[in-house]
Amino acid sequence: MQNEQTFYTENGIKAKIMLPDSSVVWLNSGSSITYPQNFSGAERTVKFSGEGYFDIRKNEQVPMVVTTPRGMKVKVLGTKFHICSYDDDADEQATLFSGKINISRVVDNEAVVKEKEMKPLESVNFNNANKAVFVANSDTTKKIAWKNGELLFEKTPMSDVIKKLERWHGADIIVKDPSILKYKFTARFRSE
Repeated sequence: MQNEQTFYTENGIKAKIMLPDSSVVWLNSGSSITYPQNFSGAERTVKFSGEGYFDIRKNEQVPMVVTTPRGMKVKVLGTKFHICSYDDDADEQATLFSGKINISRVVDNEAVVKEKEMKPLESVNFNNANKAVFVANSDTTKKIAWKNGELLFEKTPMSDVIKKLERWHGADIIVKDPSILKYKFTARFRSE
């Protein structure tokens, strides 16, 4: 990308940015987005890593294409969706809130999932074995609880709880008793 800009949120920081086409992206802690100063050409190309909620301005002639370092590609005409693609997480996910997106995944230049159109309230989860699991009627409010100032855990493995807390607070957590890692945690927090 020519004249590209990268915006990064440190752990403990969340941000809302506006792209050159007036699309809006909310970034969770430890996320980054790279985009050109001005969109030109047949696609509006964006590189993304971490967790974000996208509200994309509709332009049927020039779709937006969001790619992640782990191989996910989301082609968007104008819609609202969520991506969670941290490098140190086991899974990579996308959830469509409204509109229409086409999703694919390429690993080592090989299409693991060919382009598939997703429907609103559908989620896809890519695991480390490059298997894709599509879920209809996904609970979208849980996907963006962080955007609304909530930390939400539902039978979440403690190792994942620790990662989320580290990102949320911008702190390192040291586990002195590894036996706690065998537990799962359920809770909802609205304040620090």
